[in-house]
Amino acid sequence: MNKQRFEHEIRKARALTTNQTQNYWAGYIRGLRRNYHGGNFGTEDEHRFWLTADGDEIHRQRSAGYRAGLAVQ
Repeated sequence: MNKQRFEHEIRKARALTTNQTQNYWAGYIRGLRRNYHGGNFGTEDEHRFWLTADGDEIHRQRSAGYRAGLAVQ
């Protein structure tokens, strides 16, 4: 992902965030950052934690967003 795409996706996520979707988009933005910066963003333990969909509904929503952000090309 290039810088222009990264910045575009961050702006999109912020524009689409509502009270009902804030957890998904927070995870998405974190996933974008990991995608763009690679291993320089967060630790491997944090990365594994964000990939897991186990836990409460908030974590499941954030995890889904994180995985979507990682998948952006």
